[in-house]
Amino acid sequence: MNPLTDVLIRLELGMTGYAWQAYALYPNGEVPIPNTSERSTEFNIGYGGSGPAALAESILRFFYGKPGGNPERYQAFKWEHIATLSPRVDQHIIPKEAIARYAPEKGEEEQEY
Repeated sequence: MNPLTDVLIRLELGMTGYAWQAYALYPNGEVPIPNTSERSTEFNIGYGGSGPAALAESILRFFYGKPGGNPERYQAFKWEHIATLSPRVDQHIIPKEAIARYAPEKGEEEQEY
């Protein structure tokens, strides 16, 4: 688990879609958020498949250890913040306040997805 901060997402158009790189924005610099998912890092904008799922899962795991105690929280984060990224912009910021809304509740049992 890492201290909560804003997240920068960079998108790069590849052969089959967009590839993502995510960074935690700390005062002393950017810290890469690794892909901790078994899923692909490529995705098409507006699509809720494996690429957006990998990015959403990796961000929540970076800050909370696991994506949260229930699949609805993880899926909601994906649909609200990841699947809606604009392809017209190559960098996106997700504020820490938005990420904090998806923190596991105290005492909530962790599940793998």
